[in-house]
Amino acid sequence: FGPRLLSNFMRDTGNQVVLGTFIATFMYCLLILRTVRSVESGPFVPHLSVSVGIILIVISLGVLIYFIHHVAISIQADNLIASVGRDLEQAIERLFPNQRRRWRLFEPKLRQKKDLPEDFEQNSYPISSNQSGYVQAVDLKQLMRIATKHDLIVRLGYRPGEFVVKGDALAQAYPQKELNSEIAAKIKDNFLLGPQRLRVQDVEFSINQLVQIALRALSSAINDPITAMACLDQLGVALARLAERTIPPAYRYDRNGNLRLMVDAVTFAGLTDAAFNQIRQSARTNAAVTIRLLEIIAIVMAKTIHPDERAALLRQAHMIRCGSQEAIPEEQDRQDIEDQYQIILKVLEQHHASSL
Repeated sequence: FGPRLLSNFMRDTGNQVVLGTFIATFMYCLLILRTVRSVESGPFVPHLSVSVGIILIVISLGVLIYFIHHVAISIQADNLIASVGRDLEQAIERLFPNQRRRWRLFEPKLRQKKDLPEDFEQNSYPISSNQSGYVQAVDLKQLMRIATKHDLIVRLGYRPGEFVVKGDALAQAYPQKELNSEIAAKIKDNFLLGPQRLRVQDVEFSINQLVQIALRALSSAINDPITAMACLDQLGVALARLAERTIPPAYRYDRNGNLRLMVDAVTFAGLTDAAFNQIRQSARTNAAVTIRLLEIIAIVMAKTIHPDERAALLRQAHMIRCGSQEAIPEEQDRQDIEDQYQIILKVLEQHHASSL
């Protein structure tokens, strides 16, 4: 499954309980051993404590049996994929809690073009990073308070999950004349950087985990399309859930309607590409996985609301269809793929008909 999935086993509550039980039993027995005195100083054996130690050892044996069973289940591909899928669904619900409204614009835009000053690029101050690493979290609420208090417009250059090179601008603050080193340091303190990505604010983290499992399953060394299709099922569930959610706007305004933050926000199209691009490229010669990809796209498209979302899915379907025509030699397989592609077009037509 790859080293990036080790964190899932480390976070598992059952594994943590087993480790804690073993350590607690070991430390308890060591402490009891110190109270047992030799014959020279007067024999003393803490019978009650020793009895408790024996009970703890029996419990530890039972926990060991549970651990063997638990690990045997958790390392099964289907269970691991389902666990990562649950993490992805929880991330979507946490980061995008609001249900989608049909009148909402798909891509967040400025309320008015004049909200962004024309001289922003010339008179903004870059706030550089002191280290290289992944952006693990950004405190947007605190950045909003700082920008409002000091009458600033802050544009973020990175979002959680992206890699920053030392010296690159984490953000730009406007106007430069209102900024000093103290305010710049406060803005910088709201970016958490580290050597690895975290799932706290990074919805692509779990998507990449599922993609990694699928890519390893599709490799010539493993050749396990069933596992790859299981990953696609979970990705489809996540994208369908995302289609029903409101993605927070890239432009954030204060209570007085003044633009304060410009965030590098995620988009449905971007997450769709992250979920499907690498799998589509690796599965070009596999008819079963290719057909399953198109089936998932049809399922997700039925849940979409805005045309831009359907355009992103249709773009993926078109690339899948073109790639399969070139890479799959069997004519009947190509026909099955074409039939599934036509189903996607029918779903698209139904959306067009319902919007009239």
